[in-house]
Amino acid sequence: IGVRSRFLKFLIKIEYILNKIIIVILEGISSKISDATPNKVKTFITKSKTNAYQKRDLIQKKIKDSANQSKLWAKEKVTQTKTRAEDIKKKTNTTINKAKTYDWKSLNASKISAIIAAIVVPYATKLKSSIVSLKPSTIIGFTVTGMAVGLSSITIYNESKNIEEKINEGKVREPSSISDTMDKNAWTRSRYRNYKQKRLSLSSVSMPIYIKNRQGMQSIKIDFTFISSNRYIAQYFKKPQNEFRLRDRINKTVEPVIPSFPMEPEGKRIIKDKIKAEMNILLKEMKIEGEISEIYIDNILNG
Repeated sequence: IGVRSRFLKFLIKIEYILNKIIIVILEGISSKISDATPNKVKTFITKSKTNAYQKRDLIQKKIKDSANQSKLWAKEKVTQTKTRAEDIKKKTNTTINKAKTYDWKSLNASKISAIIAAIVVPYATKLKSSIVSLKPSTIIGFTVTGMAVGLSSITIYNESKNIEEKINEGKVREPSSISDTMDKNAWTRSRYRNYKQKRLSLSSVSMPIYIKNRQGMQSIKIDFTFISSNRYIAQYFKKPQNEFRLRDRINKTVEPVIPSFPMEPEGKRIIKDKIKAEMNILLKEMKIEGEISEIYIDNILNG
């Protein structure tokens, strides 16, 4: 342990000596560069630094002054708002107190009439003075314009009513039900209207086969298309995570067959029925309404 500590102290001394050597070298280089630099450049650098510091101080001072002014302005606005609120509150309280202390039972028809007259008479007087100040020609012009507008409105209404009656003449609404003389098949919607939305094709679906010579199970790839009873089933299995559930179901539940079996007509029919049955079982397990109505094998690749 003592040798190790002495060795570490020796390394620390060497590091200290090396740092001093580096500092001396850098100071020498710095002094050489400073001596080699023209006085104009030095003066320019010094002035630039001084200007930069002065501008920085000036900007800081302006920011500080602006902040102080903003604070004073905000404080003044808050004070004004409080004062206005107090004035409104006082006026409201005064009005409420007057209303509470007023003898409402003393009100009668003459007092109410006087109050209404005090409100209406000034406006009526202004309206009367405005009418009196109008020239006779202006009054006649307003009267003629009003009559023209009224007559035009009446004429437009009558013409619109006549046009609507002429358009509706001879029109009788047909009954919504189908009569016995009509072809019902021609009026019903085709069962193929959503055919594209109810079908989905899957490619390279793995199915196990058994080959004795290879001592183990291999697989074949089947491309098939299914037709569902509704659009939801096909759209559901278009999602990758749902499609993989369907692929796994077929791969795990179909028993291994010999390679030549799927190539025969009977083998294709059995495989189609098996795929259809397993898909319908999967739909029931997932509580999806509907069923798989048809399965079509597009291609079989023997692996």
